Amino acid sequence: MAKVARSVQAIICGLLLLLLAACNTGPQSANSPARISQKEISGKRLQQLLVPKQVITGGLLATLDVHGLPVPGEARGFSTLIFPSALASSGSDLYIADSGARKIYRFNTAMQVMGVVSGETVLPWTRIQVGMDRSLYVLDTAQRVIRRHPPGGQPVHTMGDPSAMASLDSFVIKEGDEIIASDNLNRRLLMFNALGGPGWPVSTPAIESGLPSLGAMASAGRAIYAIDSGCPCVVVLDDSGQVSGQIGRGELVQPQELAADRMGHIFVSDQGNRTLKVFLRGKLIANYAASTLQFLEITALAVEGDTLYVADGPASKVLAFHIQTPFEQQ
Repeated sequence: MAKVARSVQAIICGLLLLLLAACNTGPQSANSPARISQKEISGKRLQQLLVPKQVITGGLLATLDVHGLPVPGEARGFSTLIFPSALASSGSDLYIADSGARKIYRFNTAMQVMGVVSGETVLPWTRIQVGMDRSLYVLDTAQRVIRRHPPGGQPVHTMGDPSAMASLDSFVIKEGDEIIASDNLNRRLLMFNALGGPGWPVSTPAIESGLPSLGAMASAGRAIYAIDSGCPCVVVLDDSGQVSGQIGRGELVQPQELAADRMGHIFVSDQGNRTLKVFLRGKLIANYAASTLQFLEITALAVEGDTLYVADGPASKVLAFHIQTPFEQQ
């Protein structure tokens, strides 16, 4: 019996050794987990750059004070967005230009209340920005002017000369509240004083020889970015307005909207294939399909701190995403 037991034990041990050898050296089965390269791991982390944070479909309509807080007794019920077509943000203030309602709303993201900015009638091509002092700037392409609404109901300042032969197509506010607008009719950039009055050309050899036709513009610190549909790509403009680089050439089909953050991310909506593309240091690091981020069409982009706002006009909503840092993506 002892010999039989030892023989059985030897057979079992032999089978176990064969099994271990097959697991270590044999081919993986169809159900075995595939080995993921470091490059693939990095790609997955980068695709996790944007984390859903909030969906804004409207808010409690009220009269807001200078701090964006509702005035007691002035609430007028919940109001829904119709077609958000432009965005601008500063702190807890998110300004939403709704071309469906033809109004600009000041939305308090912390309290979910919003008030109407008086004196503005929104059209699909209305563009808005917020300055460092929390003033709202509104580009009126029909009148060829930019209007500044200081906080606290102070008098509105108007920049631009309606009689001048200039078309204001897009604009951006650089660090230090320098207002730069594109004049595609004359292929140049104009600078404006925030206190009002006509603008003056940014004079450089590059401007004198003619800029490309610029679309949406964005800034991060002192850098200016603009969409060049003829490229198609995002051009980088230096302090003098000269084109100093291109981003996304060969990777963008029909770039439409643009935003940038201080970490160096450039967010571009691509209408050609209904995606949101993210660039970092000139390289494409993430490419989100419409179904991934749950949008129908991106009609505007804005960044505030570590939050990206995406307006979806056809779906009557604004999506908010947390922009993860490399540390958070680990």
